[in-house]
Amino acid sequence: MSDQALVIQSHTGPYEARFDREAIAALNAAPPENAHVIIDDRVATLYADQLGNVLAGPSVLRV
Repeated sequence: MSDQALVIQSHTGPYEARFDREAIAALNAAPPENAHVIIDDRVATLYADQLGNVLAGPSVLRV
């Protein structure tokens, strides 16, 4: 996996996407305060232990 960001240009401005095998652990260890998380409900259930800090955040949408 790459440690480089893919920059996506949207109508509201650029944002980054990253692909990393250790992303779940890194994200859960230090979830960004301003993150908006959209996650499949089944994925959230399957990885609840690994994503506990992320799923407890203030802006999480399970779809």
